[in-house]
Parts: sequence; C-alpha cells; structure tokens
Amino acid sequence: MAVTTVAVAGSTRGLAWLPDGSGQALVQIKAVDGVYPHYGAVAFENGRTLADIRRPNAVAVERGLLEQLGIGEGARIVTEGAELLSQIR
Repeated sequence: MAVTTVAVAGSTRGLAWLPDGSGQALVQIKAVDGVYPHYGAVAFENGRTLADIRRPNAVAVERGLLEQLGIGEGARIVTEGAELLSQIR
C-alpha cells in the first residue's frame, strides 16, 4: 500500500485594514498547513523561506498590499477577527 502525504489549504476573500481602522483593502486569504507547498517552494523577495516566517499571527503578503495600505514589512494588519504581522512575499 502506498502512503501519500496530503497538504491542506483553505482560501477566502475578505477585508484587511490597519489596527486603527484606516486603510481598508479587499484581500484573498489563504491558510496552509505545514506540508504546503506539496511540491516546489514559496519564494520571498528577501530570500526567506516559508519556514522562516511561519509562526502564530504571521502572514505573507504581496508588496502591493503594503503599498496600498501605506505600511512596511512588520506592520500589523487586521483581517476578519485576527491581527497579523505582515511579511513581504
């Protein structure tokens, strides 16, 4: 019998904003487990890996979202019920 590893991911759309309530943006949110990606690698522009930033309340974001919100890497953003620490993807 072959053993297969399965990666689990979920995706939804929602709003992201700054903790003070300003700077709203429509975003697509993707949550992944420790197996993700099943093949290949997630590339970050600063050379970090997904394992480097994977920790509670951390989120990988595209630079365009930070620019739209007028913030930099490491700034806090809020999504539907969670406050997250941004990391550039």
